Formats: sequence, structure tokens, C-alpha cells
Amino acid sequence: MCYNNIGWCYKHLNNEEKACEYYSKAIEVSGGNVVLFYTNRIKSLKALNKYKEAIDNCLGFLHHLKGDRELACCTFMKAIDNYKAFFFPYLYLGAVNLSKTIHYRNRNNNQSLPMNKEKGIMDSVDIITEGIGNCSEGLSDLFQMRSNVYDALNDSLNKDADIVKTLQIKRGLFERMG
Repeated sequence: MCYNNIGWCYKHLNNEEKACEYYSKAIEVSGGNVVLFYTNRIKSLKALNKYKEAIDNCLGFLHHLKGDRELACCTFMKAIDNYKAFFFPYLYLGAVNLSKTIHYRNRNNNQSLPMNKEKGIMDSVDIITEGIGNCSEGLSDLFQMRSNVYDALNDSLNKDADIVKTLQIKRGLFERMG
């Protein structure tokens, strides 16, 4: 809630860019489940004339709240196309693909996914990796999600590397290279 309040203060100081930045941090800290933070962020995006980004993020979140995963995924993919620096769409898409994989394995006695379905989870790694490259916020969440995907793929080497990066970020020790 504090990040949201800081964003609100920046809004009243007529600094919508900074306000939007803090609303994004509020979304990150809340796990993306507080409608007020999205509402404030979308208002700031509109004030910055970033209408397409505002619409895509708003629709994606609404579809998520209604439980329509497929429509939320499509909308968040559009959001990524329009604004690559916001972490939540990457995180959501990675989580959905991971969830589908776990659901498949639970229903099929822990068998590996058939090759055509395995592509879904590999796409999850690619989507999250793209987010890591594009976002300055939400990095610990993205690394943590990717470590979960690697875990589902039984790739302990990459999983462990991402866990270390997650811990480094949380301790303030990680710096983006290049």
C-alpha cells in the first residue's frame, strides 16, 4: 500500500511517469491481486497518453479476475507487444504455462508431456527470459517463476542458478550485466 500512496503523491505533484512507476511497484509487491493498484496505474497511463498499454493491461487483469485464462493470456501478449517493460504479463503467462504442465502431469501419472505439449512449458522459459531482459522491476518474481519452470522440467542446474539470482536480488546484490 505504501508504494501506491507514493504513486498517488507523485500524481498530485504532476509527475505521472513516477506515479506509474510506483503503482507498478505496488502491483509487484501485492502479487498483482489488488484492483486499486491497477486502477491507479491505468489512470496514470491514460494521463501519459499511453492508451493502448492502459487498455491491454486493464483487459488482461479483468479477464484474469473473471477466471478466463485464455483471454487473459491473449490480452497480456498484446500488452507485452505494446509495452515490454512491465513484468506482470510475463509472470502471468509463465505461471499459466507452468500450471498447465503440472495439471497435465497430475492427470497422467507424472508422465512427461508429449512433445507438442512440452513446447508450452519451453515457451514459458522463453517468455520469462524475455521479461528478465526487458524489465527493471519484478526481477526477483521473474527469476523465481523461471526456477519453478526449470523445476518442472527437472533442470536442477538452471533452477538452482535462478534461485541464487532471486536471493541476490532480494539482498540487493544483483546487478544487471550489460
